[in-house]
Amino acid sequence: MPNVAYHNLSDSQLAKLLKQGEGYAFDEIYHRYWKLLYRKAYYLLSEQEVCEDLIQDIFAYLWLKREKHQIENLSAYLNAILKFKIASIFRKVKVVSKYLQQLPEQDQSPDPVLEIELRNLQAIISDFTSNLPERCQMIFKLSRFEGLPNKAIAEKLQVSEKTVENQISIALKKLRLSLDRLNTLFPFF
Repeated sequence: MPNVAYHNLSDSQLAKLLKQGEGYAFDEIYHRYWKLLYRKAYYLLSEQEVCEDLIQDIFAYLWLKREKHQIENLSAYLNAILKFKIASIFRKVKVVSKYLQQLPEQDQSPDPVLEIELRNLQAIISDFTSNLPERCQMIFKLSRFEGLPNKAIAEKLQVSEKTVENQISIALKKLRLSLDRLNTLFPFF
């Protein structure tokens, strides 16, 4: 098939050709989806370089796994890869953040990409916590950022443990709701 005709093919036709190792089908899939995937990634990560690398990783994965996976819905498949890659970034940032907190101050020399990812994650969390009611915000920060147990928080703020539990529960429910934008971007999951 000449390269010109690939833009007329359906996603399922392109997926079948891709599975057979057809490079032009891969090119068409890339041109068809890279901007959409990039926009979704940028919406969540807000870092051009990180998003560009992420898109490159997605399409490298697509090419390398083309023979192993049966792709029924190309758009859903690519969005699922994006979702898991972004989740992986957030997990990595969380692990690195915990590790960096345990290092002595002078030994900290994090990877610049991880610093960017950490800043993005911190911005998301900061944005979320700033929208909580004052008491809920304070309890959530003591619990999740300082790692205090509910009993210690209750003693510190002179409230009952039940109040602490309720406020943390409220904060977590609101956090789940604020993560709806992620679900909106990835309606397939």
